[in-house]
Amino acid sequence: MANASCWGQYGLADNLHIGQVSHHFVQHKGTDWREKHTYLVYEHDKSGIMFGYLRNSYNNDSWLIGSKFFKGGTSAGEFGIKAGLVYGYEEFPAYVLGYWKFAIFEVNYLPTQMISAGFVFKLN
Repeated sequence: MANASCWGQYGLADNLHIGQVSHHFVQHKGTDWREKHTYLVYEHDKSGIMFGYLRNSYNNDSWLIGSKFFKGGTSAGEFGIKAGLVYGYEEFPAYVLGYWKFAIFEVNYLPTQMISAGFVFKLN
């Protein structure tokens, strides 16, 4: 319990997002996109602020900061919209995604571009 109170006291993060797989709906000619990603992101549960690292689809290191701007919930899980900035993508420095989180899984959707899924673990 000491760790839980420490995380909560300093508000560093309440959720840890680990790993991600993706599928791209559109492939640019000559592009071989990765579909398995190193992904490590902290999320502060109350504020929705997220920051972290990922190895993007172009196989480049990327850093992101963003927030969940809309959150709703049903018995089927939490859903909403998140947006932010990413360093490491040439043509997508900003993002807006729809998401659906259920149990320890989260699915993200970028309209007309891709869908991805990963694990989310509660830290406290």
